[in-house]
Amino acid sequence: MANSIGDVFHCESCGAEVTVTKACTCKECGVTCCGKPMKAKDAPAKKAGGCNCCG
Repeated sequence: MANSIGDVFHCESCGAEVTVTKACTCKECGVTCCGKPMKAKDAPAKKAGGCNCCG
C-alpha cells in the first residue's frame, strides 16, 4: 500500500517516529527501523491551514 502525505509510522523497538512528507506511489511500500517494519500510527487531525505542528 502506498504512503500518503501526513501518514505517521512508529518503531515499537526504539520509539522513533516518521511522518511522510512526500507521497509514495509504490504498490507495496514499507518504512523500517531497527530492522523491522514500522507500524502505522494515527496522525493528529489536520487544521484548516494544513499545519500539524502547532497542535
